[in-house]
Amino acid sequence: KMLEQFGIVPHRLLTINVPEGLVYSRARTLGEQGAETDADLVQQAPLLQRQRLDAVLRNGPRLRSFYGLTYDNVCDIDGSRSAWAMYDHALRETSAAVSQRLEYYRRTAQGQAAKVHGMCFDAERVSEGESAWERYCPVALTLNNELSHCTDAQFTVEYRGKIFWMGTEEFASLFVSDPESFLQVPLPSNLPQLLSAMERRGQPTTQLEDYCPVALVDRKELTKAPGHLIVKFIGKNYTFTSKEAAEKFMRRPMRYVQRAKLPCKRPALSGEHQVSLLNALTKGREGKGLEPADMLTYMQASVAELICQALVDAGDKRPLYPGKSASQSALLFLAKFLRAKNSVSTDLFSEKVQGELEAFLSDCTLPARLGKLLEEKPSLEVMDCWTSTDARIYKDLCSRFDATFKLSP
Repeated sequence: KMLEQFGIVPHRLLTINVPEGLVYSRARTLGEQGAETDADLVQQAPLLQRQRLDAVLRNGPRLRSFYGLTYDNVCDIDGSRSAWAMYDHALRETSAAVSQRLEYYRRTAQGQAAKVHGMCFDAERVSEGESAWERYCPVALTLNNELSHCTDAQFTVEYRGKIFWMGTEEFASLFVSDPESFLQVPLPSNLPQLLSAMERRGQPTTQLEDYCPVALVDRKELTKAPGHLIVKFIGKNYTFTSKEAAEKFMRRPMRYVQRAKLPCKRPALSGEHQVSLLNALTKGREGKGLEPADMLTYMQASVAELICQALVDAGDKRPLYPGKSASQSALLFLAKFLRAKNSVSTDLFSEKVQGELEAFLSDCTLPARLGKLLEEKPSLEVMDCWTSTDARIYKDLCSRFDATFKLSP
């Protein structure tokens, strides 16, 4: 700490790790060699080696933690190797540190971007020098339109006296090569914020009736979130089923806010009909028979959510099977969807019916794909661009079309 107060920070802190047994073995060898030359044998005494090792065990971890966490400049050297190998390793690390520092000074003096990792900047200096992009990666924002919040200081870059955080080594290299091209897209004024446990204590009201917007947009599923992951965005709260879903939302919040729309009809909440369902099952066990209302309660509590998902998917995909009307195609889709999502089916049967559902959806697009290929085929043949792959795809589509309409070859 005293060295730090005077601005003295080592470029690299080289630590030589030697097993205890090897320390005593080397001390004994040196002592035997020193006995022949009348050298100072105190330095090779076993008791002195023990005291040195105890001092290293006592102070070494604190020293490593201080420099490793503050400046990330600790380098380990294998002490079990030869003296020349250790010297060569130390020389490489020292040369790399000096070269990087010279490169940093040269680029910053010319107004160019330079990587910061390895320059022994502490967290306070990095924080004070943060740019208007804060800890968001400008490269990810420009290329992927994503808000990538960075936590690894290894990929930080300095440009015009400001520190920019990057998500990956590749993004850092791209920014160093041409920083201005990635600074044209400003950081949005509204940023998503993950609420802490203290901020969730008041049970804030969430949008979409506590349904996860990521599951709703990406998988078209209505999934209730438990409420322990809440993100605040533009003054509104959204809850999520998992940490991965919350991270996806925070990367592209506007995508999910604009697309997440609840369907008009939603399944009954889990547990809402549990008492009624229990009463209905009790009636059936006692031989009293089930009333129509009891059967409806059973359907609502057991398969309502699955049916709702099937209806949402049918409305989104709008399948039209060749030779069938829109209503018939929708009914076929619902039947195959419910079979594929049946939770009591075996894995083998589930895999089979899932394949049937995918084949059905593929057949629904068969006329459009075959028609497009028929339109492109003459022009491709004239330009000699009709490949063997195109011919194979065309043959497969024709065979599938004939099998669907049961036409003889």
